[in-house]
Amino acid sequence: MKTLKFIGALLYGAIMYYLLWLFFYWITPYVMSMSWGWFIAYLFIAGGAMSAFVASVAYLIGMPLVLLCRKCKAARYAPIVFGIFFGFSSVRLPWAFNMEYGVLQWILGISLTIIILIAFISLIVVPFKVDED
Repeated sequence: MKTLKFIGALLYGAIMYYLLWLFFYWITPYVMSMSWGWFIAYLFIAGGAMSAFVASVAYLIGMPLVLLCRKCKAARYAPIVFGIFFGFSSVRLPWAFNMEYGVLQWILGISLTIIILIAFISLIVVPFKVDED
C-alpha cells in the first residue's frame, strides 16, 4: 500500500505542479503587459482577489496530495523535485520577457514573483503539516 501511495504521490505531484506552472505560464504575459490604468483599476476593484484565487487553486489541487501522503512519510518527499523544478521555472517567467522594464513592470514582476513563491512553497510544505495539530 505504501508503494502505491508513493507512486501516486509522485505522479499526482508531477501533474499538480505542472498544472500550477501552466496557470502561471498563461497568466504572466497578461499581468506583465498591464498598463497603469488597468493596474489602478485592479488595485481598487480586485484588491487581493488574485492572491485569494491563486490560493484557492493551490488548495484545490493540493488536497489529493495531502490525502495520498497520510501515514506514508516517503510519499511526502516524492513530489518535491517537481515542485522545485516547476517553481523555479515559474519564478523566472516574469523576468524572461524581451521587453523594457519600467517602474510598473518592476512592481508587477516583484508582486507576481511573490505570489508564485507563496503558491509553490505552500504546496511543497502542506504534506509535512498534515499531521501536526
